Amino acid sequence: MRPAELIRKRMASRASQEFLRFPCVWASPTPTLVDRIKELHQQLKETKSKQAQNTYTAHTRTLKEEKSTKEFYQPFKAKHASGDIPELLHTPNWHSPEAKFGTVDTTPQILGEFRGYYSWLTAAKPSTDADP
Repeated sequence: MRPAELIRKRMASRASQEFLRFPCVWASPTPTLVDRIKELHQQLKETKSKQAQNTYTAHTRTLKEEKSTKEFYQPFKAKHASGDIPELLHTPNWHSPEAKFGTVDTTPQILGEFRGYYSWLTAAKPSTDADP
């Protein structure tokens, strides 16, 4: 580009900047223009707030769905429900857990059911369909 063209572009740029800096030097804006400017400012404000909400929403959704955080576990806990276990079905043989025999409702019996389940769960079990 030639130097004369560069100078012309710079001067045009400066003139447009000056015009934008003082848009109402020669006359006051019309009511239509004022309304349009207010409308555009409102649209810009709403767009910025939506963008901020979307960013925050995405962050909280990640915390609730993908990470092991307080927010992840919160929906699974009822706020006013009791954490007490009043009774459990008695399972005499955990190798066939479908067979139930009555219920247990005292604390030692409930603890015995949990103990039996976790003993069975953590015990060594034979693999099925294991390749040698």
